[in-house]
Amino acid sequence: MRRILGFLGLGVLLVLAVAPSASADTVYTYTGSPFTSFVGGYACPPVCRVTGSFTLPLALPANFGFAQIVPSSYAFTDGLNSWNNTNSTSTPLLGSFAIATNSLGLIAIWDIRLVTGFNHGTILSIENTQAFIGDESNFCSGGVGCVPTDFAKTPLSGSWSAPAPVPEPTTLLLLVTGLLGLGTKVLRRKQIA
Repeated sequence: MRRILGFLGLGVLLVLAVAPSASADTVYTYTGSPFTSFVGGYACPPVCRVTGSFTLPLALPANFGFAQIVPSSYAFTDGLNSWNNTNSTSTPLLGSFAIATNSLGLIAIWDIRLVTGFNHGTILSIENTQAFIGDESNFCSGGVGCVPTDFAKTPLSGSWSAPAPVPEPTTLLLLVTGLLGLGTKVLRRKQIA
């Protein structure tokens, strides 16, 4: 029986030595400043600001230069409209997810532009200088250099919380733990008999 436990122990060491470590997703959460101006028919819902988050497979490094990123998922809302990876897209015309971090790895500069639908959706633009929501159907032809007639805007930037890693257990570690527990139970039964 000790020989079996020895083989199990050796197996555990080999698995732990060879097993890749689990990579944890990282969630970045945004809280915008309250909207301060409204034009056209845009109405402010009870939540009068943009809030949301996006997820990356790995945390952004410190001093990450301003560049486009591709989040694995995202979700933003102003309390009335919502933008997420299933109902909206970032378009070349409007921009995308562009991020820069400071020396601590915190988001320092951002430019996120999303649109639901096309020509009859809503746009979301949050930058480190302002947040903007508007009705894309009111853009003039081509959408370049045009301002929608219905929109809400804040000239103040919001803020990002420190990235929060989402723990993911390593499958092999769970398997090894289960095998050790099973081996211990078998050994105890043999000793009792």
